[in-house]
Amino acid sequence: MASDDFLLLTDLMYNKGWAVKNVRHDFGKDIDWKATIVLGKNGETKEIQSTAEDFVSFAVQLQKTIDSKGQGRLIPVKDSTMYWDDIEHLVDLDGGKTRSAINAISSGSFTFSFKPLDGIKKILQDKIPTKDTDVRGVKNNFFETYAQMIIEAQHMLKLKELVDKNNTAFATYASTYGKLLTRGFLGEVSKTNVLEAYKKCRKYIRFDHVDLVRRIHQQEKYVDFLRQLLAGAGGVDLQNGALAVADAYWRLCELCYPMLYVAQVALLFERNETPPTDPPSFNDLIDFLEKTPETKDLVQCVEPTIRNSEAHCASSVLVEKGQVFLVANESRWYPAHEVKRFELSQLIDKLNCLSKSLLVALYMELELFEYVYLLLVLNSYEFKMLLVTLAQY
Repeated sequence: MASDDFLLLTDLMYNKGWAVKNVRHDFGKDIDWKATIVLGKNGETKEIQSTAEDFVSFAVQLQKTIDSKGQGRLIPVKDSTMYWDDIEHLVDLDGGKTRSAINAISSGSFTFSFKPLDGIKKILQDKIPTKDTDVRGVKNNFFETYAQMIIEAQHMLKLKELVDKNNTAFATYASTYGKLLTRGFLGEVSKTNVLEAYKKCRKYIRFDHVDLVRRIHQQEKYVDFLRQLLAGAGGVDLQNGALAVADAYWRLCELCYPMLYVAQVALLFERNETPPTDPPSFNDLIDFLEKTPETKDLVQCVEPTIRNSEAHCASSVLVEKGQVFLVANESRWYPAHEVKRFELSQLIDKLNCLSKSLLVALYMELELFEYVYLLLVLNSYEFKMLLVTLAQY
């Protein structure tokens, strides 16, 4: 029959919402083993002491675990041997386990039977599907998962360094963007734990990277096609040629938007301000970044007036004294009235800036930053203890 102390403890924990904050054990030659369990709820604490066998046995089972928010808690573990074995398995003080995993993947002696990145994302959900194949794959093959992220990050870094060497504009944009992301998002780690900070970051990076890179390649091919068409076909009339350039321009502006929005969020985090629930309009976003000294140069080739006019099929082409202009019109009035005009050469320069430098710099720097952040998460105490906790479900 359960002791009164044990019944009181379990009632407080499982029915009244109290959580275990600390456990102490007292025993000696001339005294019975006594356990003290400190409970907490809404800032209050309550202490229960007992020498009852079931109470002491329960206290012995309590071990430190981590929940999906990265918060530590003491719960009774199902298998204490597995608990300590899992902790020992995840220790890699000299990096030897990581190096062995990298070698195993590189040599082909280890191949993934699960999707490591998907497993990481599922583990970082508020509700973890503990029986999922990808989740269990990460749990059972942690160092191979960690090594794969290192390999992918190194590959991205090499690609970025190749472009850096040959494109100073790209290098400048990438450097500015990278510093913003680091200050804004990694700065959140000091305010909470790394798991919660990463999840907060991912809340605002809501696009799929695979889909984004597919769209970037697709639109870059379209821009290259237009360049070949305009350069190789002298018979292309100026009006259609200029409109084709404007069409390509607004497409690339659209691809830049989500990554520029991430820059705004990073800036607001750095200022300890909360980003708006709904992303801003294209005009408001560019206006914000233009008025911020750190990002003014980042959007120098992004022109909302052209983007808005072309997106609403309101652009027109004007030839005056042999010079070609793209006229951006207000699209919501009929007849449309002129807002601003741009020389065709200006438009082509802006398109080249987007295509050859800014768009790729934003994407590659964001991708590299996410790998760095993810490696920080994987190597954290919170994530490793979360893996240990999974085995106890």
